[in-house]
Amino acid sequence: MDIALVDNDFLIHDLIQTIVKELGEQINMNIKLSSFMSAEDYLCRNLSIKYDLIIMSIELPSISGIELVHILRREKKCPRIIYISDNTFSSKEAFAPQVLYYVLKKDIRNKLLTCIYSALYEINNVVLKTIEFYTDQGYVFIPSKEVVCIIYENRSPILYTSQNSYVIRNETVKSLYAKLSPRVFIKPNYGTIVNMRYISSISAKELTLESFPEMILISRGKYKYLMDAIREFYK
Repeated sequence: MDIALVDNDFLIHDLIQTIVKELGEQINMNIKLSSFMSAEDYLCRNLSIKYDLIIMSIELPSISGIELVHILRREKKCPRIIYISDNTFSSKEAFAPQVLYYVLKKDIRNKLLTCIYSALYEINNVVLKTIEFYTDQGYVFIPSKEVVCIIYENRSPILYTSQNSYVIRNETVKSLYAKLSPRVFIKPNYGTIVNMRYISSISAKELTLESFPEMILISRGKYKYLMDAIREFYK
């Protein structure tokens, strides 16, 4: 995954380099960030590199970010864009089909990582196996294979991995289940989602999971459904 950053502030380059590195580690992806200090630098880039995303300042010297997008659109070489800016900006000229997000520079540290993640997902679903959750610890990115189970407790869904637990905000068990693969995840009861990879034993009334200490109850009539799903999973 190749991302270009076009901005004339060295401090912004350092900050975004750190954010991109952090995102790459979180979603286990090799993300390459190329830095350009001006629109002219970008226009003289190595054309053999096809950028998936450009993080671009609006306030560039000589040729502005908005003008650069217009140039790239005319050349039919414009990837997706995240604008960054020192100021709140509402000019209609700034909007184009390629522009996905607009982030104030003062908010980069808090907002840009989530915007990049969402942009990568929108571009070509490259991170389908890693899911973003809004939790009591902020936004976290968790590979679906690391989700052991999700259990509705104390009026909130709790997501458990083998190492941590997270209280999920603004979601229901139903909406969370829709984010997960039905090929891998099952619901033994109304308030529980289980990753079949972690099932260590199962009976008609309950199942146990690796890396999770409590028994999971199986609702009446669910046992056959669960066994069929498990057999299909291990085919």
